[in-house]
Amino acid sequence: MQKFILILFSLLCFNLEAQETSHQQIPISIAYWGYNAFHPGIKVGSQFNMRKWDKTKERKKGTRIKHKTLFLKPALGIYHHKK
Repeated sequence: MQKFILILFSLLCFNLEAQETSHQQIPISIAYWGYNAFHPGIKVGSQFNMRKWDKTKERKKGTRIKHKTLFLKPALGIYHHKK
């Protein structure tokens, strides 16, 4: 199991893209989810942007623009508890 986790973390360091696409890409996150090495687990999730907007404030020093995003981040996790 420790070799699997080591291989998984080493593969996550690379960003691979075969082709550039015109549609929006959905990010996928993979994480170790467990209690140390005694109860190993994995968590897989994604992020969906629901809404984006800009807020503009006029100040004495100039205009300040804030970019805001509302997003949904579902995740699914599982771990193994040995008895």
